[in-house]
Amino acid sequence: MPEKTAWRWKMDELKEKKKRRRRRRGGNGPYKGFVQPVGTDEQEAQTGMLEAWFQPELLRRCTPTERYFVRLLHESLIESTETRHLDHCFTMARKAISYANTFLKAAEGKDDGAAKPVLARFRRALPAYIRNPEHPLCVRIQKNYTMCLLGTARMQLADFRGREAAEAFLALDDFPVEELLDYSLYALYQRDYVPKYIQAPLEQLIAGDPKDEYPAARLMQRHFVVHVGGTNTGKTYQSIQKLMDAESGVYLAPLRLLACEIQDTLNHSGVPCSLSTGEEEDIVPMARHIASTVEKLDLYAQYELCVIDECQMIADRERGFAWTRAILGCQAEELHLCTAPEGLPIVLRLIESCGDTAEVFEHERTSKLEYLPEPVALDEVEPGDALIAFSKRAVLEYADKMNAVGRPSSIIYGALPYPARRMQMERFLNRETTLLVATDAIGMGLNLPVRRIIFTADKKFDGKNSRELIPAEVQQIAGRAGRMGMYDIGYVGSLTGSEVIAEGMRKRVPVIEKAMLGFSDLVLRVEHDLLEVLKVWNAMPTIEPYQKMDITSYIWIIEKLKSRGIELSKSEYLRAASIPFEEKNAQLLDRFLEYCSAFSAGEGIISAPELKFDSLDSLELYCKELDLYYSFSRAFGYEIDLDWLHSEKSGAAARINEILITQMRKKGNSCRKCLRPLRWNYPYRICEDCRRKLRREGK
Repeated sequence: MPEKTAWRWKMDELKEKKKRRRRRRGGNGPYKGFVQPVGTDEQEAQTGMLEAWFQPELLRRCTPTERYFVRLLHESLIESTETRHLDHCFTMARKAISYANTFLKAAEGKDDGAAKPVLARFRRALPAYIRNPEHPLCVRIQKNYTMCLLGTARMQLADFRGREAAEAFLALDDFPVEELLDYSLYALYQRDYVPKYIQAPLEQLIAGDPKDEYPAARLMQRHFVVHVGGTNTGKTYQSIQKLMDAESGVYLAPLRLLACEIQDTLNHSGVPCSLSTGEEEDIVPMARHIASTVEKLDLYAQYELCVIDECQMIADRERGFAWTRAILGCQAEELHLCTAPEGLPIVLRLIESCGDTAEVFEHERTSKLEYLPEPVALDEVEPGDALIAFSKRAVLEYADKMNAVGRPSSIIYGALPYPARRMQMERFLNRETTLLVATDAIGMGLNLPVRRIIFTADKKFDGKNSRELIPAEVQQIAGRAGRMGMYDIGYVGSLTGSEVIAEGMRKRVPVIEKAMLGFSDLVLRVEHDLLEVLKVWNAMPTIEPYQKMDITSYIWIIEKLKSRGIELSKSEYLRAASIPFEEKNAQLLDRFLEYCSAFSAGEGIISAPELKFDSLDSLELYCKELDLYYSFSRAFGYEIDLDWLHSEKSGAAARINEILITQMRKKGNSCRKCLRPLRWNYPYRICEDCRRKLRREGK
């Protein structure tokens, strides 16, 4: 840093002299004479002045709660015995002016983001106002003191909109009046009232040990058969054979596609089987077997045998609770659990806690699995290979490249509707296509004759961040390579010879130590706001080896409904938040809110979705809207034309399949804003019109 010149030293010295002069005079301009030294002996004078300023007659038209809270705020200022005053200097004088203006804004109901510390700052500068009663700001404060307190009270009470607890909290004998200077009313409510008056009844309603929430299952002597093995080891096949022999049974799948596949398998084998998922239902007359997604398990039904697939998902933060619930609460005499090796310890721990018996069967691969250390070039891709990408865009691009060189490909990705996914799988099984291009959706339960799994990338976006694949993901996908009788050896490689893939194949997957725990309908019995109850439940400790599920989406949906003024009962709020749909999709969210608003208003029907454009993205969105229409109608008792719904889904799936087969070059992409079709190689995610509109809006 360069040394100061003589001129710079002189200028700094003049500035210091100027500052000292200002301090001696008490400042200049609007601050001149405003702040003077204040001693602690003037505390009584300050209290008397506040009492003189307070005008309770101005509160006649306020609500009783507002009047009471204003008095509490006034008392908190009076009872604050600590001498908090500003030092008598130019800088502090400026702050005193600022604090006064902020306090006065409260009388107008204006919240400039400083609602919480308004009183604390006002109290800190109070000695300056009292020692300068003729100052224009002090005169305004004297006249408006009561209305400023009222404005502050109303801003803080606004946090309690839709809650019943404000009056009860203010009426507490041990209400912390002295802390109102430093904390908002809602902050004190969250800290002192919520845990005391919500957690206590929750603890009485909810069992300390989660297994005790299922008394019917505890009265049974259940027997578990645990099938342990990696992908393609036949553990699910063995369980399904047992299910077919049972008089009654249920198959619980992680995916709707798997539930549909097992339903078809049982029906084709002469065992009538129904289907129940969050998006569709197919009840077969006289059927005593049912295939469903794990969340749809009926805890009140009794079965001879239950199969729970992919039990390692018990650790999933959002869905794992459903596996915990099924293992603890399913009323079946015999339960077959299929799990990867890392899920075995936690599954056995839950079975032991229930006092049930268990036996373990280990399943080995019937085909070998080998890693290809050298990179696999695209022109070296062979029939029977599966290219794995991690976005829809990448899947379509690789499929287009393969189609361009005469290698027709089947396509599977997460957003592809299940009927269309089925059609694509059948084309691959029937050898209409020679390659499979898929996302990691292939990794769970899709038994396809794949010779080689070839990773096109070693990173994926997990909804929050782009990260490298973990060993469990690599091994789950890689395990799809090879099939006994067709490909006795399965191969795994990558386009780049990625070390992440190689390491993922070598590493051992860490053992699962926690089982996710969900909340039950018992939370509805607590006589408090549902949001507060859910937040308290989430903060309550659990016993080992359980961990609370992520309820962020539930809270977000309920808050969104309340912010839109949609009035529902607590059970209806919870039912709405449990409907499966992509809440981050703006169009789906708008439709969901439209349905909730219609139900709240007592409307007898809700509008069915309509297809807007004949493009891949628009068709996919239409299928999701149809699923939401079905799920909401089922949850809230609206009539549905199931024949029309099935026809629309089948038609949309067939059109998607047609686009993927014949017109992908022309209609593979759509504008993310307006859904108009884009040419297949268009470089942007939104069309030119939407891009111009966003530029005009400055976004």
